[in-house]
Amino acid sequence: MTEVSVRPFYRRQSKLPVKRMLVGLFLLFTPSINLFDLLPDFIGCTLILSALFDAAEVLPYFGELREKLKTYFWVSLSRYPALFAMMSIYSGDSSQRSIIAVFAVGYAIVDLICLIPAVGYFWEAFFYFGERFDCPEAIAPVGKIKPEMLQRLTYLFFIVREAGSCVPEFALVPVMPGDLSSSTVSFWLTLYPKLAVGAALIVLGFGIWLFTVFCRYFSRLSREGNADRLISERYEADAERLNALHSFEGLRIFFVLLAVSVALGIDVIFDRVNVLPDVFSAVLLVISLLFLRRRINGLFVGRCVLFTGIFAAFSTVSTVLSRTFYDRYGIDGLANGVPEAGRLYRLVTVFGGIEAMLSILVAILLFTVLARLIPFSVGTLGSALARQTEELERSLYRENVLFLVLSILSSAATFAGILLARLTRSVEVLRDPESGLTTPILIEQVDWFWIVPLVLSVLQLIVMLHFTGRLRDEAREKYCGIY
Repeated sequence: MTEVSVRPFYRRQSKLPVKRMLVGLFLLFTPSINLFDLLPDFIGCTLILSALFDAAEVLPYFGELREKLKTYFWVSLSRYPALFAMMSIYSGDSSQRSIIAVFAVGYAIVDLICLIPAVGYFWEAFFYFGERFDCPEAIAPVGKIKPEMLQRLTYLFFIVREAGSCVPEFALVPVMPGDLSSSTVSFWLTLYPKLAVGAALIVLGFGIWLFTVFCRYFSRLSREGNADRLISERYEADAERLNALHSFEGLRIFFVLLAVSVALGIDVIFDRVNVLPDVFSAVLLVISLLFLRRRINGLFVGRCVLFTGIFAAFSTVSTVLSRTFYDRYGIDGLANGVPEAGRLYRLVTVFGGIEAMLSILVAILLFTVLARLIPFSVGTLGSALARQTEELERSLYRENVLFLVLSILSSAATFAGILLARLTRSVEVLRDPESGLTTPILIEQVDWFWIVPLVLSVLQLIVMLHFTGRLRDEAREKYCGIY
C-alpha cells in the first residue's frame, strides 16, 4: 500500500512581489458606490495576502495583518450577494430606499472595523522590519513625508472613502411631501448632487496621490532594501515548523471545502423542485478532492473524482427533467393519465435512480479516502499515548462509518420520494347525482416523506462538521506541536 506523505504546500517566492502588492493596494484605493465596487476589494486583499505570504509566516505583525485582511476579504465579498438581494427587492418605494441606505451605512462601518486595524498592523509590520532587521528603507521618509504621517493619511483616506460610499444613498432617503415646500430642504436637494460629485473627485484625487507615494515606498524597498534576503534567511531558519504549518493549512482548506460541499447537498425542496441541486455539491467535492491530491501523496482520489463528475452530469439532467415535468404536467397530469406526462416521469424516475446509485457509490469512495486520511492526520505523540491514539482512530472511523450510512440513507430516501409521489397519489372521480357532472379529485396519501431526506441531510452535515473538526484538531496537534 502506498505510503501517505505531504507535498509542498506552495512555491516559495524568490523575491518580494512588489508589483502584485501595488496592484492589490490600487484595488483597495478605488472608491465604492453604495454596495458596488467596480474594482473589487476582495481581489486586492487576495493579491496583498499572496504578496506578503512569506513575510506573514516569519515576521511579527505581518501575521496579524493577514488575519485582518482575511476578515475584510469575506466582508467585501459579501457585498455582491447583498447588492443582488437589494436589487431584487428594490421597487422604488420609500421604505426600500431606506433599507438600502441602512445596508450601505452598515457595510461602511464594518469595513472600517476591519480596515483600521489592518492599516495599523500594516505599518507596524514595516516599522518592526526596518528597526529590528537592519532595513532603513522601510522606515525612511518618502520625499518629505515620514512613514508615521503616511500611516495617518492612510487612516484618513479609508475613513473618507467609506463615508463617501454612503453619500449616493442619502439622496434616496425619503423626504416627507410637506418638507418639499421648505426653502432649506429645496436648497439642500439642489446642492446635494454637486457636493457629492465634488467630494468624490477630491477623494479620488487624494487616493491617486497617496497611491503614487506607496509606489515610491515599495519600489525603493525592493530596489534598495535587503527585504528579500532577510525574509529568506528567517524562513530557512524556521523551515521545519513552517512546512508543518503549511501541511495543516492544506488539510484545513480541504476540510472546509468538504463541509461546504455537504451543506450544498442538503435536500431543500419547494414546490417539488430542489432548491440546492446536488450538482453544486458534486462540483465542489471534485474541487476539494483535486486540491487534496495536489497536497498529499498516497490518497487514491482519482476514482472518486471520476464518479463524482459522472454524478454531477446525471444530477444536472435529473434536475432539468424534474423541473420540466413539474412545470408542464405535475403529478396531476400523471394521475389523469396524460401520455406525455407518463413518458417524462419515467425518464425522471430512471435518472433519479441512477443519480441515487451514483451518490451511494461516491459516498463509499469518499469513505475510503477519509479512511486513508485518518491515520495520517491523527497525532502520534509517543509510545505512552499509543492506546489513546488507537482509541481516537477507532472513534474517527466510527464517525466516518456513520457519515457513510447517513449518505446512503439520504440518497435512497431521495429516490424513494420520487417513487412514492407516483405510487401514493391517485385520482378519484366524484359524480353529482342531480346534475350528473363528474369532478376528478387528486388523493394525496403520503405528502410528508420529503422531510426524511431533509432530516438525513442535516444529520449528515452535523456528523461531517464534527468529524472534520476533530481531524483538523488532530492534524494541528501533529503538524504544529500545539498540545
